Amino acid sequence: MTALGGSMIADLAARLGVPDTRPVASPLRLATDWDGQRLETASGPCFVKKLRAGQGAVIDVAAVAEASALAGAIGIAPRLLAADADRGLLVFEALDEADWHWSCIDDLIDERLSPLLGAMKAFHAAGTLSVRRDIFADIAALRALAAGAGANLPHDAVWLGQCVDLIGIAMAAAGSDAVPVRADGAASNVLRGRDGGVLLVDFDRAGMGDPWLDVAVVLNELFQFEEEWQAALELWAGRCHHAEYARVRLYAMADDMYWGLWGLWNAALHRGQGIEFFKYGQWRLLRLRQSLSDARFETWLRRV
Repeated sequence: MTALGGSMIADLAARLGVPDTRPVASPLRLATDWDGQRLETASGPCFVKKLRAGQGAVIDVAAVAEASALAGAIGIAPRLLAADADRGLLVFEALDEADWHWSCIDDLIDERLSPLLGAMKAFHAAGTLSVRRDIFADIAALRALAAGAGANLPHDAVWLGQCVDLIGIAMAAAGSDAVPVRADGAASNVLRGRDGGVLLVDFDRAGMGDPWLDVAVVLNELFQFEEEWQAALELWAGRCHHAEYARVRLYAMADDMYWGLWGLWNAALHRGQGIEFFKYGQWRLLRLRQSLSDARFETWLRRV
């Protein structure tokens, strides 16, 4: 998988200094898990990502490298040049900064939505990955991490967890296909090109999973209103059936639970660093509460 030799990776690791990226947790997740720096090599520039302290508890560098390599090979992501799981390093081809920039939500809801969905479909059809992605197992692991770190959990954390457990039971009973998924809808993890194209970055949660999970987390990031979700589902599948709508709505709730716990856990892990993890986590859990208050919640559980 490596285009750079081990000595070159060691050299890059030694040269890493102040990151080019600055972490921002709220209102968007940007550079919160990895530090990034553009460096020169004998064969040209590259972009080096180094896993931030503590994030190894939720990020498997080898699995991220596998997914990144697969995505780069089919042209929907920057090419992975090298990986060193022990050092927590990923080395990518450097893109022209004049041509590519990370996205905000507004950048993706119009003409770039179709290219984004197209890139997701290409990844789903790209082959297989070694890791299975189970969002409900990931939520359980984060619950334990948050409790162990002394995270400031909300008063209704148990109830929220019980509701999400019901979603997990319904999804397990319904079954699903297993394809390569990113399981991350963050707009900032989509690069927008000057030519209107998109590239996907940060495959931290990628693995084999339900393709509808990918659809759900993207719609959960981009859209607020039901008619927008329905229109996007029609663009994705050519239709918007009750069962598929229920599935994406329920997965979106699980997504909010995961990132809500992630924010509260990181707030405990990085106390005093001025990154608004707690605000981000509270916001995601607030949206989860609002979704659970929908009178159709129990109907959605039966329809998946």
